Amino acid sequence: MTGLDCIAALKALGEETRLRILRLLFKEPLSVNEISARLKASQYNVSKHLRIMREAGLLEAEKQGKQRLYRVTPELKRAVAMAAGGLLNARKVADTMANKITDMNPGQGFAANLATAFLVNTASYHGLPVSTTHVSVGSLLGIGITTRQAKWRPVLGVLLSWVITLPCAAALSALSYLMLRPR
Repeated sequence: MTGLDCIAALKALGEETRLRILRLLFKEPLSVNEISARLKASQYNVSKHLRIMREAGLLEAEKQGKQRLYRVTPELKRAVAMAAGGLLNARKVADTMANKITDMNPGQGFAANLATAFLVNTASYHGLPVSTTHVSVGSLLGIGITTRQAKWRPVLGVLLSWVITLPCAAALSALSYLMLRPR
């Protein structure tokens, strides 16, 4: 199984022992024996939980000698990192979008959300990568331009951040690769 199926992952995480296993495996790869000893659980039960988490795409196993070492998949690590980033920065982004782009009434907010939903769903249907935040800011700006209440200073800051992040990310990833590549 490749990728992370969210529904299967959430079902797999709906059991406390699996969450405890996952906490251990986020720290280091472990075998069934090591997990059983640390959790004071039977190897049978640990194996059952590991199978469920592997089938959900949360874990992968690598054979080492007679044992298998279980580890968290890179997809799950990325998902957790993205969620943490969202939790840490979501309030600032939401505040900017809700209060700093334009003033609007509920009907105008609904129109902006409707436009965002339509554009994001259409782009997704056609396989186009779009940022919901970018589309939403554009929709809010459209309301602000129409009502002549756009607050251009914060909008210019948002636009500048969009223009700067692409080349900065490209340069940073190239530099990281050059520093970390095998020689």
